[in-house]
Amino acid sequence: MKSKNRKDKSGKVPAEVPKKANAQAQAAKPAAPAKKQSSLKKQGLRWLAEYYTEGVTDVEEADVKCDVFITSCNNCGFRVPNKVKNVTLDNCKKVQVEVTEVVSSVELVNCADVTVYIKVSAPSITLDKCQGPKVYLFRAALEKRPNIITSMVADLNLELQPENEEADWVEVAVPYQFQTHIDPDLMQAKTEPVSHMG
Repeated sequence: MKSKNRKDKSGKVPAEVPKKANAQAQAAKPAAPAKKQSSLKKQGLRWLAEYYTEGVTDVEEADVKCDVFITSCNNCGFRVPNKVKNVTLDNCKKVQVEVTEVVSSVELVNCADVTVYIKVSAPSITLDKCQGPKVYLFRAALEKRPNIITSMVADLNLELQPENEEADWVEVAVPYQFQTHIDPDLMQAKTEPVSHMG
């Protein structure tokens, strides 16, 4: 207590971290995950694109016998200029894909803010567990009346090209909120989209 009222001395004692404890704390810090190398490779009849984070990649060698599978990509773009069997995007964010023509379907799974442009045709477009996707259907693809299937998808907008190519594209929001009514006499449920009037 001798230093209690002295201005030149402080009563506080600086705490020292033992060297052993400090070394253990440094060792306990997890290392940053290594950045995975982007690659485009053929595996049987599938072209696999993974871990891209920039630029636009052309998948030119894929043909009508091949699937194109794009996974774990972020903030980049892909072009599929040839007719292919199927195009799938899995676990992608902020990715843009231009598809010319597919034989069976375009599929989006676990994607966020992904944009797909379909120029000629895609008989089926399937979206599962996606947030904020956009699908642009050019006039040729639109005239073939694609079947669009959604499951657990929020904020899906379809952009449709009108007959007059100089006119603005038409944006259609796909509902993701539904209401269900139960008929107690028939013991059946009827579900329909919620429409908001404003």
